[in-house]
Amino acid sequence: MDAREDFNALLFLLSVTRNEAIRPPLAADVEVIDHERKRSEASVRVNGQAGSWRLEEDGCTTSYSPDKGLVSRDADGTVESIGHDRSDWMPQAVQLFYPLRMGIWGGLSDDLRITGAVRQDDDVLLSLVYLEDAGYRASALFSST
Repeated sequence: MDAREDFNALLFLLSVTRNEAIRPPLAADVEVIDHERKRSEASVRVNGQAGSWRLEEDGCTTSYSPDKGLVSRDADGTVESIGHDRSDWMPQAVQLFYPLRMGIWGGLSDDLRITGAVRQDDDVLLSLVYLEDAGYRASALFSST
């Protein structure tokens, strides 16, 4: 994949996610492979019009909605309602849907770098690497359909 194709895929991703108030609901299946080759997967759903998101990972669910705020459910079924006190917080997998919140723009607290972006029709496969440990990589397949 050349740099122009990566850039065009990123532009498409930004255009799809730039205005959550009018964009369609989006979904991604995120796979993370750490330096020991351990895989973890997460499923993310974002509804920009409703202002809500949901992350399912390792049997746990974290979600945000304007009416309930932040809610966390552990794999054992324990529910913690955090409310609106931390409504600006979101997990990294969810940040992928909010490009300006992604830790890739060279800020002091940023910890990720994009290593590739591939567009296939309405999907974009984004590859990431952590700056502190290049053996820790992630990829996310975005679908706007």
